[in-house]
Amino acid sequence: MQAADRMSDYHKFMGEPASTECDVCSEELTDNNIFILTKCNHKLHLDCLILHLKAQIDDCKFPLICMQHTCRQELAVSDIEMLLSEDQFEKYE
Repeated sequence: MQAADRMSDYHKFMGEPASTECDVCSEELTDNNIFILTKCNHKLHLDCLILHLKAQIDDCKFPLICMQHTCRQELAVSDIEMLLSEDQFEKYE
């Protein structure tokens, strides 16, 4: 199952976030493309977050932390696993 498919279940559990800006691209967040980080509750575009995680893993930059400019919270492993494909997650581990 892909991250976009899993987000609908995640949003049902977490509730839909209020509209705000993505801390990665500064564009407005829309209800169908938001991921809420478990540990810090920051909201980011799903696509921005996935691209950032892939780049960080490819560059071996660890730990993976929230991209909100004032937050230094390490990302939950469950979030990382939900966002990445199995192959990408294995590379992270």
